[in-house]
Amino acid sequence: MKSIPTVSLFLVSLFQFITFPGFSATVDFDPSLAISETYTDNLELDQTNPMEDWITLISPTFTAHLETETGELNFALKPEYSIYAAYPEYNTLRLSSSLSGGKKMSKRMELSFQNTFSRTEEPRAKEEDIEPDETRRGREPFNTNIAKLAAAYQFSKYGGLTAGYAHTILDNEDPEQEDRQSHNPSTGLVYWAAPNKMGIRLQFSYLRTEFSDDSETLNQRSGSMALILRISEHLEYLFQYGRVYTRFSGDTENYEVDEFMAGVDWKESRTIQVKAGFGFFQQTPESGEGVTGLMANLMFDKSGKHWQARISGDAGYTHSYLESENAAFDWFHETGCYLQLELSRRWESRFEAKYRQDIYEPEGVNRKDRLFQLYAGANYQVKEWLEMECGYEHRILNSNEDENDYTENRGEVKFSVYPSDPLRWFW
Repeated sequence: MKSIPTVSLFLVSLFQFITFPGFSATVDFDPSLAISETYTDNLELDQTNPMEDWITLISPTFTAHLETETGELNFALKPEYSIYAAYPEYNTLRLSSSLSGGKKMSKRMELSFQNTFSRTEEPRAKEEDIEPDETRRGREPFNTNIAKLAAAYQFSKYGGLTAGYAHTILDNEDPEQEDRQSHNPSTGLVYWAAPNKMGIRLQFSYLRTEFSDDSETLNQRSGSMALILRISEHLEYLFQYGRVYTRFSGDTENYEVDEFMAGVDWKESRTIQVKAGFGFFQQTPESGEGVTGLMANLMFDKSGKHWQARISGDAGYTHSYLESENAAFDWFHETGCYLQLELSRRWESRFEAKYRQDIYEPEGVNRKDRLFQLYAGANYQVKEWLEMECGYEHRILNSNEDENDYTENRGEVKFSVYPSDPLRWFW
């Protein structure tokens, strides 16, 4: 597949009109440097041959922010070099970058863009706007680029239109992994028929994903309509119906999915928020038996002066064709909790726990994965310009296909230095 394009340069040219005669702006520049040491007892996430290693990571970071009266630009660049003590053949120059911006064209219209790029060998890398792929194994580098354009038009005080386009490229340096690229245009409408009391929301999108090897081209059309009832500034109800059409270019069986959902959003104060939604989905293939399952989401968030706690749950389906391993239609449920404590002016700690189950059913696939994850970490502000972080993570993946099982223990210590105040210029 073709290499990652220089989408960022194209997007910058679209927003060059941010500068104009009489132009004035504020520019913030914020450099930093981090050095970390990570231990893992399962480098390639392989239960049959677990490999221990110590990984040193050197990470300079450069961020810049430009703001004008009608627009803004944000840029971040983070080159990293990973050094493996036991397996130096995995030493890699990583790179992550992001470029985003927006322009207010008029009182009613705004344009925005975002481009995110990542090159890494870390199978569960967490990057801005890029979700980690839980099916990836090994340590071969891969590149991901996501470019987004969006427009918003407020046609009246009570209604607005949105339109967007996203282009995603995955380029694997491992020849055994499939490359892919996808195109995803979308549009939406929100209109309050009864001002701030009753509104409707319509959303439509199209997704086309092409693969480099044997996987068939995927085409998806989806649409949803929702009724929003705002009882008060603290309480809101949502009733939604959606439909997804999935088509493949070859012999893989096409299917459709119907979704029905009802939800509530309650925000009692700045310190308490509750969101909940329940419904079901019905997956209907062209022939044979489909899948019916629960759709649900739950989030309870409460915070105090020196702490924050969150409990969440989610259930529904995803299309795992878009991961590094094209398994099948994925029916899942997960639950998690999060706790953050400010122990002192300099000390802060975090605790997270997560459980997720994925069931891959159609197309002759009969696979079930269960993932349990536990994390504990702390930050210590040594000086205004020096911060220390440490953390421990325990993960267990159990599958009815034994080759997918693994257990990993990972610990990390990280030191970061940065200026106490960003460098600032006025133009």
